[in-house]
Amino acid sequence: MMLLIPSKLRTLGPVGLRVAGLLLFTSFTAAMEGLVWGNVFQPGDHVSSDNVDDVKATSAGNNYVTELEAFLNIGTKAVPINIVSSMSKLDVLGIITFFLSFGYFLEYDCEPVWRAPILNSARGFLRASLNVLLMLMKFMPIAMFSLLSYNMMKTNLDSVADAVGVYLAAQLVAQFLHLVVFYFGFYFIMTGQNPLLFFWKIKNAPMTALLTSSSAATMPVTLDVNKKERSDDYGKRVVEFVVPLGAALNMDGTSLGFPIMVLFVSQVGEELSDLYQDAESMSFGNMLLVAILAMTCSLGTAPIPNAGLVYLTMLMEAADIKDEKLQGFGMAMIVLVDWIVDRVETAQNVTSDSFISAIIAKSPYFENLKVLAAQAVTTADDPESQMAQMATDDKKKTEQL
Repeated sequence: MMLLIPSKLRTLGPVGLRVAGLLLFTSFTAAMEGLVWGNVFQPGDHVSSDNVDDVKATSAGNNYVTELEAFLNIGTKAVPINIVSSMSKLDVLGIITFFLSFGYFLEYDCEPVWRAPILNSARGFLRASLNVLLMLMKFMPIAMFSLLSYNMMKTNLDSVADAVGVYLAAQLVAQFLHLVVFYFGFYFIMTGQNPLLFFWKIKNAPMTALLTSSSAATMPVTLDVNKKERSDDYGKRVVEFVVPLGAALNMDGTSLGFPIMVLFVSQVGEELSDLYQDAESMSFGNMLLVAILAMTCSLGTAPIPNAGLVYLTMLMEAADIKDEKLQGFGMAMIVLVDWIVDRVETAQNVTSDSFISAIIAKSPYFENLKVLAAQAVTTADDPESQMAQMATDDKKKTEQL
């Protein structure tokens, strides 16, 4: 996926890059908010070690690392010594840096006749991988049941119930405040209009997302309610450009949820340090790295239910949570309530797309961007055009029925 991003950004053109930059800004803001709320609620600290396996681990010794060293370590992780080794060890930042750099020079320094076979191969591999992922997700209930059964049968549920409850509260409160504080405030500042009134007009989109847990399945409704809310043709065309692009790039709910998940697992490991010997408090550098990767990984999250869990193990590896037993235990606790969290994240993703399209269409600060977005001509083979067209066709078929 990262190999194709430079080509994709170049295809979007200047207006697409500016819109994408705005979408990435909101996603990174959401990721930073996730770090804040994960540290405020400290859900992992509510795990009780009284009824968990009474295993005493050997001391990990004095491995103190300063915050400056942890911060500078981000640069070290970004430069892989051996890309094959980095891929085998799930060194996410090194993998992303390598393929982004490779894709950039491939796009801007290679002749089209050389570039096309490599990019087409990457597209084919990505499509095949997504198809395999969709197939594997059919077996996810069995896999999740096995994971939950293994970890919960050896754990007294009383010892984790409080932690899971606080974790769920942290997720829900963080998502709610991101909407009413960040997006309501951003909308009011940019447009001077009532954000609550706008949210009421497009409420069917997040409600549908809560039911389907899929932004792709919700897209026909998202496009419909936003077009009805706009009174001018320019505003409707901005919706057609921004909403499908946002479905691929703007995953605020997912970006916000990832850091809380990783912090939760880290705090559980720290609280049960007698059981997980390598667990330690997450440094500021690792927190910042998780926020950056949460934003980046959310770009590649498929718009289907529970797809984000695929990236969770890689994020835990990037945060130096190496203990596989701790990863499995943390994943089991997260999966217990992920059917709720994932639906709320999807509703946040859909709502943020609507707010961004409205801000671009209505704000005097984005007047030029509004005109450019409305005039942007997308080709038939462009993914965003295809998504918008498919959503429109589905809507027409529904109306005919």
